[in-house]
Amino acid sequence: MKKLFSLLVLCLCVFHLQAQFVSMQIVEAYSPKNDIRSISFDKAGNLFAATYGGVYKQVNTGWQLVSDEDTYLESFLIDGADRLWMSGWGKGVYLAEKGTQTFERVKEIPTSANVLMEDMNGRIWAGLWQGGVMMGEGNKWTNFTVKDHNLAGNSVLSLACDSNNKIWIGTYLGLSSYDGKLWTSYTVNNSKLPDYIVYALAAGKNNRIWAGTCKGVTLLNGKGEIEKTYDTSNSPLSDNVIISLVEDSKGRLWVGSYKGLDMFDGKNWKKYTTENSNLPDNRIQVMTLYNNKLYIGTSSGISVIDVK
Repeated sequence: MKKLFSLLVLCLCVFHLQAQFVSMQIVEAYSPKNDIRSISFDKAGNLFAATYGGVYKQVNTGWQLVSDEDTYLESFLIDGADRLWMSGWGKGVYLAEKGTQTFERVKEIPTSANVLMEDMNGRIWAGLWQGGVMMGEGNKWTNFTVKDHNLAGNSVLSLACDSNNKIWIGTYLGLSSYDGKLWTSYTVNNSKLPDYIVYALAAGKNNRIWAGTCKGVTLLNGKGEIEKTYDTSNSPLSDNVIISLVEDSKGRLWVGSYKGLDMFDGKNWKKYTTENSNLPDNRIQVMTLYNNKLYIGTSSGISVIDVK
């Protein structure tokens, strides 16, 4: 009887671990269409997934292609006016007005654009692979580079906007911030930033910023001061190379790497991998919060978990 009870408990524990996520794929096969690069929602709550095989909208019958199928997406954005922005690998930035699926090239932005973001004022920011960052206000675009401003590097990897509308820019050569007037840069040489490469950024409560590097995740407080870096030497972090970050409404940090998903509540860490959960893949490429749910884009599809 004891053996039967122990077996039942074990089965329940395994079921609990395997039932943490609801997972979905664009197609039920190994395909670039399941390689999720970005997850966005429009004002009506429709889910859009940008993949290495185009942009797809979730519909009642499954998924509807809303872009060219051969568009290898780097970034995708739905702005406050419900316009669709996408940047394709080596193809530049394209815009589709609200209610349409007709994408037109934004000629002012070079083809090297690889990351997109909207700030609190509705301005669009486009990070370039080699040309710095561009800011769009209406039809006017301004280019910020190392040459003219205190930008850490011209190869932009990540963008974030804090609650004071300060822009944070992660590059191959460090981290920069811009408050509309003043530029500040953080590098290995002039700060406690552990590594030059900043793959991921996330804004949190009290204007704090999380920076994902190749040597762990770094916390900057509301004053822009680096407080601490968490890595595999001082925490149970799955890996030091951080490729995605998000902070939820409870102030918990979710960390994506090539080796799984970590959650940090300020004291304790929890790890999710393909071994202890039903995550489809350990490569956590992008994360988006919507209606108290965390949408996780991997190289093999999307997983969803309720963060309440």
